[in-house]
Amino acid sequence: MESEGLDSRIQHVLARRAEQMPMPLTQLTPEQARATRNAAMRAASVASEAVGDVVDRVLMTDAGAVPVRTYAPSGDGPWPVLVFFHGGGWVLGNLETHDGLCRALANCARCLVVPVD
Repeated sequence: MESEGLDSRIQHVLARRAEQMPMPLTQLTPEQARATRNAAMRAASVASEAVGDVVDRVLMTDAGAVPVRTYAPSGDGPWPVLVFFHGGGWVLGNLETHDGLCRALANCARCLVVPVD
């Protein structure tokens, strides 16, 4: 990947990603991609920060059980709600790989963040 002219912090992120994921995802099975990509995503995740409350829940739908987690900022609500769908094409990522980001969103946006697994 061409990194000339990029900010040094971005160059560092790209170098770490290349170390953690030496093969393109297209050359991996879904199981290999999950194991490799999810570990890399957790390692590169935003540093975990404290929030007011974190609760794991399961929503029952016609299609079955859907795990979700709620992150609330500190203080008294009511809070607006942001429903967060991580990328990954229904193959990669999970509630843990995006924990740090969801915590940061709850605190910065002062809202209830609900990521869907």
